Amino acid sequence: MAPGDMVQDHAKQLKPKDKRPVTRTSKADCEPDGSFVFEAHEAWKDFHNSLRHFYEVGELCDVTLKVGSRMIPCHKLVLACVIPYFRAMFLSEMSEAKQELIEIKDFDGDAIQDLVHFAYSSKLTLTVDNVQPLLYAACILQVELVARACCEYMKAHFHPTNCLAVRTFAESHNRVDLMDMADRYACEHFTEVVDCEDFTSVSPQHLRTLLSSGELNIHSETQVYNAAVKWLKANPQHHEAWLDQIMSQVRLPLLPVEFLTGTVAKDEMVKGNLSCRDLMDEARNYHLHLSNKVVLDFEYSVRTIPRKHTAGVLFCVGGRGGSGDPFRSIECYSITKNSWFFGPEMNSRRRHVGVISVGGKVYAVGGHDGSEHLGNMEMFDPLTNKWMMKASMNTKRRGIALAALGGPIYAIGGLDDNSCFNDVYLHIPKGRPTEASTEAKIKDYGELEAKDYIPGAEVLEVEEGKKEGEEGGADGWESASMSGDDEDGEWVDVHHSADEETGEMAEKLQNMPAEERKAKAAAVSGSRLLTQDDFKKIRLVQLAKEVDGAPGKGQKRTNVDLEEEEDNRGEVLTLRSIEKLHKKRKADKETRLATAMAGRPDRKDFVKKHTKLNPHAGTSNREKRKTKNFMMMRHSQNVRTKGKRSFRDKQIALRDALLKKKKQYK
Repeated sequence: MAPGDMVQDHAKQLKPKDKRPVTRTSKADCEPDGSFVFEAHEAWKDFHNSLRHFYEVGELCDVTLKVGSRMIPCHKLVLACVIPYFRAMFLSEMSEAKQELIEIKDFDGDAIQDLVHFAYSSKLTLTVDNVQPLLYAACILQVELVARACCEYMKAHFHPTNCLAVRTFAESHNRVDLMDMADRYACEHFTEVVDCEDFTSVSPQHLRTLLSSGELNIHSETQVYNAAVKWLKANPQHHEAWLDQIMSQVRLPLLPVEFLTGTVAKDEMVKGNLSCRDLMDEARNYHLHLSNKVVLDFEYSVRTIPRKHTAGVLFCVGGRGGSGDPFRSIECYSITKNSWFFGPEMNSRRRHVGVISVGGKVYAVGGHDGSEHLGNMEMFDPLTNKWMMKASMNTKRRGIALAALGGPIYAIGGLDDNSCFNDVYLHIPKGRPTEASTEAKIKDYGELEAKDYIPGAEVLEVEEGKKEGEEGGADGWESASMSGDDEDGEWVDVHHSADEETGEMAEKLQNMPAEERKAKAAAVSGSRLLTQDDFKKIRLVQLAKEVDGAPGKGQKRTNVDLEEEEDNRGEVLTLRSIEKLHKKRKADKETRLATAMAGRPDRKDFVKKHTKLNPHAGTSNREKRKTKNFMMMRHSQNVRTKGKRSFRDKQIALRDALLKKKKQYK
């Protein structure tokens, strides 16, 4: 019989009769010369179990590890296969390679015991108490599997109170992966980490790395500034070497203007450091550049780039599908999560719509709904998560270009089915415009604005303090002032011929004409050289214009006593008297209280009075309980009381107790 036939017959004999699956533990391959190779795939489990049994009972051990007072007998072959440190030791010419007792210092005995047990069983139990000693031993002995497992365990147990300490521990052992995990967690929970006690104890290198990250989960850059100031005040010994480096990681240009001028500029640490003052100049130049002021040698830097969590959300509004039908739905892209999600739908379907974001709100203007052109506008408020209809334009159009400058929204161009438009509409949102917005003007194509004086130089002679703005012009810009009648704002047709120069005015100069202000600024600029302090005053005043409301039609009117004015006219029937018949006048608290008190004496009592013979008697059990100073309790055997006993009762109780005790001893 040929060997090949023997294998086939053997295979037939092993064929199972039932349909249950059978796990094959061996493999026979027939060779061309008639021989076959037998391979047992599962035999290594038996070998592994035998090695573990020898380790547990201490048989055939050829080396003993001494860690402190603990003795760990084991096998060199197993240690060399699993732990690279011992492999290099046993295969070298070191004296430990031939020793039967190897002493290991500066290690935790339990950690070495767990690693040796892992070499035999491939299992390891991680806890909060042993993970750090195990990670230390695994890093030194180069057991990468255990080190990665420890890092994942510590990542799963991150907390704002321990992530900074874990990061320091990982840095001391050069675990870059664990350092990155701790940094990402600290960035994600930045506000909670700053409030912990360990925050002021981090190294300046670690703080610089943390503040420089663009992944900080913050709402405003003020949180980063406050964190830096908190650490600097707690570590004054690092000011000389690290003050400018720590403050350079705070993106000062992204701070609000009022916080920049009112808090940062007044900080003694910032004022006393030249590098910090340069950072302040960069922030001021950035805000001046945003307000379309000419700033020489201005350049964007890393500090002018918003962090991811402050970058906001990208809106994709309206549009049309493959069939041409417009959409009312919107999709939003989260920069931090790198994902798209649907937002609330608009009130109208829109394609070729103009979209812009102003003041934290999204505006959708014009467009086409599939049947006609649109001239209305919708506003999305993230706080309410709804779209609201706002003021409409005078002309319906699509394909509008929108732009914002200091608050107002400019709708430029567009087209309909008949023609293209070249006019510009200005929408003034609800709220008072700022002084900078009143100075906004539209330039012709290619028009340049050159001045032979320094704008704002007229304020140098005015006392320092908060400057009041001047009255707006009487041309096209006055019609763009806010009025309190239209809550949704209004669209104003902007004429290119209504350009006007308006500058910052102080309280003493608010009645000065614009030409006279220019002349004064030119006289101040040409009469002397301006110092650095003078330029700082000008910059502060220009920045304040971005925050202060511009006076004009939006100003509160002073109260005028119309009754006295009408009485002086001598009219018999005044307008105020007619309004009293149709409109309820506003009254103050004293007037309302006097009216209420005057009606009480004549008020009829519709409530029936309960008369009783005895005025001190109660009408209900509830009222009786209110006046009683004690409560009656019905005597019951179930109620356990500790009342006083008489002397005779005590004698009887003592007699009964003695008789009972006497019976027990009989």
